[in-house]
Amino acid sequence: MAGAEDPPQIAQVALCTTDLPRTARRYMEGFGFADAGGRVIWGQRAARMQELGDDMTACMWWLVGHQDYMQLELFFHTDPPQRPQRPDWRPSDHGWVRWGVTVPDFDRTLAVLAADGVGTLTDPGAADRGRRRVCVVDPDVAIVVEVMEGEGPLPGVAYAALSVPDLGAARALFGDALELEEVDGLHDPSTERLWGLDGATREMATFRGGDVLLEVVEYRDPPGRRIDPDRRLSDQGFMNIAIGYRTRPALERALDRAVALGWTMNVPLFDRPVAATYLSGPDGVSLEMLSMPRELYEPYGFTARPALPPEVPLPVPDTSR
Repeated sequence: MAGAEDPPQIAQVALCTTDLPRTARRYMEGFGFADAGGRVIWGQRAARMQELGDDMTACMWWLVGHQDYMQLELFFHTDPPQRPQRPDWRPSDHGWVRWGVTVPDFDRTLAVLAADGVGTLTDPGAADRGRRRVCVVDPDVAIVVEVMEGEGPLPGVAYAALSVPDLGAARALFGDALELEEVDGLHDPSTERLWGLDGATREMATFRGGDVLLEVVEYRDPPGRRIDPDRRLSDQGFMNIAIGYRTRPALERALDRAVALGWTMNVPLFDRPVAATYLSGPDGVSLEMLSMPRELYEPYGFTARPALPPEVPLPVPDTSR
């Protein structure tokens, strides 16, 4: 079992957007996340990690809220070119389908989203302790985001949700192999209406990874549709989440248990302080696994970077001459 010094936690939500700058702006200005930097990536290892052949090019950007060892990671791939989410996609379809964010100023967030042309799927409703929540569809990522009234001055990731064909197999992975604790969930069946599945029947298990929850759902009606066999991780949508460990040995033990359940490591771990790989499941689901020493948070986007002072404008070329 994982020791008290290195419990696994959900460390990342990775999204593929059609417009990376606009998505970053929406999550910073609307939700309150902070800029943590980014980079361009290419080459064989990155391509094989994401099962994109022998080469790829992409830009990625990181955003952080109040949580330690937790980031949003935004991707835009140019090779292979990003393909759009299927037009008849539903949040019951198999794969990563939605995530929830707590925001410090619920009314302001909804106002900023409305000004950006992003409306809510329902009127806001009350959650636990009377805090409000409502769902939107991110227009650039094309998945559901639940906006939840939070506490404190900064936003945070509340949960990520995965639709699966076999809840028992998912419990074996996330509970037994990866050692996430199963806990009470945030949502009862009535809340399916928030993301457009009013009256849906399903079974759900909820796991805790640090202070982020993982909801794993098996939909019976409407039945979840399997992931298209030609879908790529570079395509528009919710790519995956990362399960983070504090030490490499804890990560390696978890990987061994996941592989024993039929999951495949896309690339071997580097012999470096930061160890990471993607796992591919037998049903087409992707999952990142990593270990990250605290002293490397900044170069890997887990720490907010200083903002430009507001009184220093960006330089504007003089075109009068």
